[in-house]
Amino acid sequence: MTQPSLPSPFARFRAETGVTQAVLADKSGVDQSRISRIEKGEAASQAEVDRLLDTLSQLGSKRAADYKAYAGRQWLQIEPPSFWNPELACLEIAEETLGKISEFLDNDERPWPLRRQIERHREAMLRASTFLTRLDHNLAFIGDMGVGKSTAISFIFDLLVPPALADKLINRPILETGGGGTTICEVHIKRGPEFGISIVPMTETELRELVADFCTAKWLGLSGDKRDNGEVLTVSREADRAIRNMAGLNRRRETLDGKVTWHDPVTDLARSCSTEEEFRTRILGLMGLEARTCREIWYDSTTRKNPMEWVTETFKAVNNGRLKDVSLPRSIDLIIPDFGRTFGEFTISVIDTKGVDDVAVREDLDARLKDPRTTIIFCSRFNDAPGTSTRILLQHMRQTFSEKLDSGKVSVLALPRAGEARAMKDDAGEAALTDAEGYEFKRIQVDGELSADGLGGVPMIFFNVEADKPEHIREELFTQISRMRKAVEARLFDLCAAV
Repeated sequence: MTQPSLPSPFARFRAETGVTQAVLADKSGVDQSRISRIEKGEAASQAEVDRLLDTLSQLGSKRAADYKAYAGRQWLQIEPPSFWNPELACLEIAEETLGKISEFLDNDERPWPLRRQIERHREAMLRASTFLTRLDHNLAFIGDMGVGKSTAISFIFDLLVPPALADKLINRPILETGGGGTTICEVHIKRGPEFGISIVPMTETELRELVADFCTAKWLGLSGDKRDNGEVLTVSREADRAIRNMAGLNRRRETLDGKVTWHDPVTDLARSCSTEEEFRTRILGLMGLEARTCREIWYDSTTRKNPMEWVTETFKAVNNGRLKDVSLPRSIDLIIPDFGRTFGEFTISVIDTKGVDDVAVREDLDARLKDPRTTIIFCSRFNDAPGTSTRILLQHMRQTFSEKLDSGKVSVLALPRAGEARAMKDDAGEAALTDAEGYEFKRIQVDGELSADGLGGVPMIFFNVEADKPEHIREELFTQISRMRKAVEARLFDLCAAV
């Protein structure tokens, strides 16, 4: 395999030792302008690399010598990991062990039962090594509609417009918030070079099926009929809203004799059609799908808007189907420069899933539960914690997957409002004196309930967006990712020992 391609480590090592480029140039004999270019990523000769690393070691850098040894290593069995990978030592042992396995299997005289056992170990080691080599992870937030999930994500990760642009603290999130039924699809927040929004649209088949359900629901509702099986067909509030916006059929507020009423042009259109098929055709025609080809929107500084304000407004327009050249999205990516820098070497994407409004395990949620690179944060109201949907999905995981629930894969995030934590009582009936004490009472209560269902060991986090510091929550989530990686690292060490 090829050697790892990494950003220059020299600036980092130099900063750790507290020396300037001028000092490094004087001690190493490499011109300062050359050092500057190397630190910016320009290729360096092996002689220059060795000279700089040796000098940095002499100047007190503890890791420069380690990097020199790392750079000289040949990775033949697994993809070369980053020098900054926290599981590098384990991956080095795995590389050596996999090399020994290859030598062992090269001998055709090895007994086949032993060969097969070693091959199975190799396959498991390669899977674990691939997992640990990569430094990208997802944090997926799942919760019932209206629990405050999008608001919590915005405050935890500082996805907020400046205070001067919001009249209230609660109006600062860039993610659209409301009483539930707000987000039309899964939203991903990622790091990128500039502010932007990327849209993955529904396929034509998916979109036409959704519009067909919308039209059938309105058609049957107009006639008072039901489906043959007695089922009442509906579409989600967010889908209903987006289809109306795309077709220009929003309900209109009217005042007659001092009384406010809402006029529904969808009903007028349905009444003007002789068949449901005609109704559906006219809705699709009004939506103008052939012109909805835009997939990316990038911030333009000439608008003179604050970038986060622009993201807020543009996301809301996309989410509600208000842009004439954007189709109904299957997923939306919000691209934010420097997003996730607090997670260090890791590249973290945060996923805001659609709110759960049914007891069934949705396909999109099941995919997130299965994904080994995704850490799940189940969100619930404080008083309802852990929440019905959390219990159902945890039971589903326990019955479907072999992974332990305390391995870092999942946690519960309870979202208290003012006064709720201090309303908790201890065994003697005394109310909590502080929020922290109330959180602990709730933690004990929830852990007991989950343990009774065979779901014990799930970590619990509390976050009041108006009172608690988000830095602590980010640290908790990073610890959760680290715990998930350490569980894989332990398995890999065990496999190496077994081989």
